[in-house]
Amino acid sequence: MLAESVRDYALILLDTDNRVVDWNVGAKRILGYNEDEIIGKPANIFFTEEDRRKGEPEREITTARNKGRAEDDRWHVRKDGSRFMASGVMTAIRAETGQIIGFAKVMRDVTERELARERLEESLKEKHTLLLETHHRVKNNLEMIVSLLRLQSAHIEDPAVLGVFEETQNRVRAVARIHETLYSTADLATIHFATYLQELVKDLFTGYADGTVTYKLDPADMALAIEQAVPLSLIVNELLTNALTHAFPDRRKGHVDIGLYYESDPAAASADTLDAGNGILVIADNGAGLPAGVDIKTPHSMGFHLVNVLIRQLRGNIAVERGRGTKWTVTFPLELG
Repeated sequence: MLAESVRDYALILLDTDNRVVDWNVGAKRILGYNEDEIIGKPANIFFTEEDRRKGEPEREITTARNKGRAEDDRWHVRKDGSRFMASGVMTAIRAETGQIIGFAKVMRDVTERELARERLEESLKEKHTLLLETHHRVKNNLEMIVSLLRLQSAHIEDPAVLGVFEETQNRVRAVARIHETLYSTADLATIHFATYLQELVKDLFTGYADGTVTYKLDPADMALAIEQAVPLSLIVNELLTNALTHAFPDRRKGHVDIGLYYESDPAAASADTLDAGNGILVIADNGAGLPAGVDIKTPHSMGFHLVNVLIRQLRGNIAVERGRGTKWTVTFPLELG
């Protein structure tokens, strides 16, 4: 009575040769066979042709024989030839002596679930492709803006105005590189900032220092959301550009240390998790030093004003140490919450 009352599951009793001995009304409903059409038939009749060629029916019963049970999610075939996705388990039936005397197979039709999963995967794939294309187009448009600024700057003779154009080019190029990094990775939500930082720093030193200023980069393996990566990249761009432009006058030799570190939060419940605390960016040079009259909190330059805006976007803070050169320390929370 219990077996016959179950209509959503196929309950199939098999002998040791994998032939159908008995089954319930749920099996009839799902597979489409009448009892007199299936009793005594091998259970591999339910498998697809490709699975039969691969020996899947034999593999399933061998697993059940050796391990006591075999589970699978696979496509099966009904009497009318239509296919359905079934989630099933085959269990060995043993006598009191321990000898296997048969197998019980339970299956459920999960075709709708499988089709829904496939539709979801297809939708996600389409969205992923769209996001890739978006980042690619944004990067191309930003690079076009950089090219237009470069062309325009060729007609500028005023050094101050030319400097503004060059700084703007670098800012746009820094953001363009973020989108290029996202376009080249499978994960469109986060950026491996250490890799990005290496390329950004290399570009800046190639364009500004001409080999007279060396640098050491020590970046932790840190993955940041794009909402964090963009402002942090612009902060790096501004602080390094400022150092390379003003800290080493008359093309004097010098050195810049750039570090990206984790600062764990001991008060956090999950203090052993890297993103439980803060990220720390350190940029230190041994140059001429920041002039005494310059206050980062009340800036008179566009660059420092932009840095303050970006620090607020990161919900972080910035500190400066003056002495033999200048040391900038930017601290920001790793969790966006």
